[in-house]
Amino acid sequence: MFGKVIEGLGHGVLFGALLGLFQWLVLRSKTAKTNRWIYANVLGWSVGAALGDGIKAALGSEDPIEFVIVFIVSTIVTAIVLVRMFRNEPA
Repeated sequence: MFGKVIEGLGHGVLFGALLGLFQWLVLRSKTAKTNRWIYANVLGWSVGAALGDGIKAALGSEDPIEFVIVFIVSTIVTAIVLVRMFRNEPA
């Protein structure tokens, strides 16, 4: 099970970094507060993937529950950061 958690962590870091980088390229022109966006994606996707893979391994499930977990965790983390980035910005 621990191996699956580490595997999920690695996949999440890679995917989060790439996704965050490409999103940052667009977001940087919209607000000056984008310095944490890539880190937020890395955190959300890596923690979500590690949890998802670990829970799936612990349950011994063949269902794609890890995708549900990673999407929920990454969405919550990036949503919090996105709201904070655009808070008090002029429209």
